[in-house]
Amino acid sequence: MAAKGLERLKSILAVARAEEPADLLLRNGQVVDVFTGEVRKANVAISHGIIAGVGPEYQQARETIELGGQFIAPGFIDGHIHIE
Repeated sequence: MAAKGLERLKSILAVARAEEPADLLLRNGQVVDVFTGEVRKANVAISHGIIAGVGPEYQQARETIELGGQFIAPGFIDGHIHIE
């Protein structure tokens, strides 16, 4: 089981580095940054159900959904953490 998890992580990291195609690419969306309040045009690469990257460098995927400027907003993300 641990080897399977490691291979999954390696695959996600390769997508994050834009070395491998994502499973799903949300292209030309308006990404809402809930921390800064900014909205910026970007692509979102998803691998194994996890967002692997956000930005214009993500162009390849097994499946692509063209958003045509629709908004993408994160949900259920808790940015509040304690390091201690």
